Amino acid sequence: MQRRQFLMSMLAAPLVGAQAADTPSLVLVLVDASLTIPDLRDFRQAWKTVSARAVGGDRIVIAVVSGHIGKSENSALTETGDFELPLKGWNDNPFTYDESLTTAKTELTTDFEAALAKTRPDRTELLRSIRDAGRYFGGEKKRRKLLVILSDMLQDSAEYRFTRISVSEPFTKSVIAKAQKDQLMPDLHGVTVYTQVPGVAAPAKADEVERFWIAYLSAAGAQIDQHTYGTLTNYRRQ
Repeated sequence: MQRRQFLMSMLAAPLVGAQAADTPSLVLVLVDASLTIPDLRDFRQAWKTVSARAVGGDRIVIAVVSGHIGKSENSALTETGDFELPLKGWNDNPFTYDESLTTAKTELTTDFEAALAKTRPDRTELLRSIRDAGRYFGGEKKRRKLLVILSDMLQDSAEYRFTRISVSEPFTKSVIAKAQKDQLMPDLHGVTVYTQVPGVAAPAKADEVERFWIAYLSAAGAQIDQHTYGTLTNYRRQ
């Protein structure tokens, strides 16, 4: 009897592992297509990675970073897509299911292109946009939580213009302290953050900005490091 139970557990173990690997995720793709980014090809390639690795049951949200366009200020994220990929049932025909999943991903790609086609802001408010993005994850209890930021990561607002200031360690600490004091830090506990950052800034500035965001997002509770910053090469759903 004990041997039979052992064999059953050995047979079940791979199935349990496979199920865990396919646990659905909430993936929020935050798109910054500001005018400081001359070429959006990196973003399209990053989207291909996100789409290719999405599975049934994933909820994919695509939103555009708020920013300044001419004399107008967009103070909130603009959603272009929010779609839950169909979850495969035990009795679903695999051919028709794969077709429905492909159709859903095609629709999401259309939504992603709509984000890139929005009027491109000349200035971007990343801090506020990331804070707004954090609210999407608050009510999520079952799915894994992933935030994918497609941006040059250059905060450009009336308060902070990263291209014109030294984004030093003391500056970083002061921004975090002020946000915590004013209760403006995003809540990203349990969220893994990936970024795709095109090479817009000079290397020294890019290094400053990377250190800032890793510190800031970590202080907000997110999981992020140098392996998930800058490129989606290491993008994983787990």
